[in-house]
Amino acid sequence: MKLNFTEKGSGPVAILMHGMFGSLSNLGNLARHLAPTHRVISVDLRNHGDSPQSATMDIPAMAEDIVELMDDLSLGEAILIGHSLGGKVGMRIMSKNHKLELFC
Repeated sequence: MKLNFTEKGSGPVAILMHGMFGSLSNLGNLARHLAPTHRVISVDLRNHGDSPQSATMDIPAMAEDIVELMDDLSLGEAILIGHSLGGKVGMRIMSKNHKLELFC
């Protein structure tokens, strides 16, 4: 699924994932704080914000969406930062890829 996202800054990649019923703007203060030193990618998870809707809404599918976004952007490494649901998505991604860092 092609997720809605925004980017700001440059440097090491940090992907911000919001909690249940949220949107990419929920972590806006953190994105602004990280942007001077990081390439910050703020994501609307599926069925949230401006991302597409789907009948499937589980952690594995949401994790695959983030992996697909990373592939589309040719990101080999990233720091994953997730709040609540976003943290669970990040943990699922980490269980498959140990090259990433996760902050919940």
